[in-house]
Amino acid sequence: MPKIKQKPEDFMVKEVTNIPISKEGRYFYYVLKKRNISTFDAINEISIKLGINKNQIGYAGNKDKIALTEQLISLPIQVRPFKTNKIELVFAGKGDERINLGCLKGNEFIITIRGLSKRIRKFPKTIPNYFGEQRFGISNDTHKIGKALIKKDFKKVALMIDGVVEKDPINQLRKKDKKLLRFYINAYQSYLWNLVVSEIVKKKTRNMKIPLIGLLTEFKNKGIKKRYDKLLVKEGIRQEDFLIRKMPELVSGGSERDLFFEAKNLKTIDYCKDELNNGKFKQVLSFFLKKGSYATIFIKSILFKN
Repeated sequence: MPKIKQKPEDFMVKEVTNIPISKEGRYFYYVLKKRNISTFDAINEISIKLGINKNQIGYAGNKDKIALTEQLISLPIQVRPFKTNKIELVFAGKGDERINLGCLKGNEFIITIRGLSKRIRKFPKTIPNYFGEQRFGISNDTHKIGKALIKKDFKKVALMIDGVVEKDPINQLRKKDKKLLRFYINAYQSYLWNLVVSEIVKKKTRNMKIPLIGLLTEFKNKGIKKRYDKLLVKEGIRQEDFLIRKMPELVSGGSERDLFFEAKNLKTIDYCKDELNNGKFKQVLSFFLKKGSYATIFIKSILFKN
């Protein structure tokens, strides 16, 4: 059985941004290198170590936990570079732009596939652009928290996140990182998108934009709207539920996402005996993916094809 992520070094990710870096500017840029830790936890660790609010740390995207990753972050102050057992900060330069999601172009990957009986030679050109497992967390419950938020079941959300419910669960949740709470809602939107797309990819061969449903989503395609309407009824959700009046800062307007994606600059950089799996081989691939597409989905599509 082929395997990925047997160790963090098997899954290497380097972020590609459009941020110009110079010697001047109001923000200080650092390369965050991390190993075996999520981006959320790494940002939290940095904020505690530096004594600054997490909201002051800008970053473009969440990177895999079981991996070696590099991404650019922005800080409002200059700090001395440091290294712990899981994270490292390296000064990169300065600039006038705070790093956010819009700064991300994509990611370069070096992935080791282990436990192979033979070399992989067939690679799909286009792949359904499903959200990968990282979107839903190791315990696969982030979208369930997002659904509870959309349904305004704040007690359930507090219990799922903290294990306890305070007297005022809304105030309890407001103490949480807003990015984390939005991540839960985005995970639920992603869950719905995957379900809708699983039906569409069987019939569509050309690329097109499929909405991630939110408060302001307007459907141009009646067939897609019909699928979403049917799914929302099953979920017990209405489109207007994406407006959370008691926590308006979490409102989600919705967006669009390509139905298919493709890997760029794909090549095999090594194929040899697998030292972790006796009698098997490993193949090391390098490739680039545009932002929002998942390497785990690409790897699964390769293994399915071979």
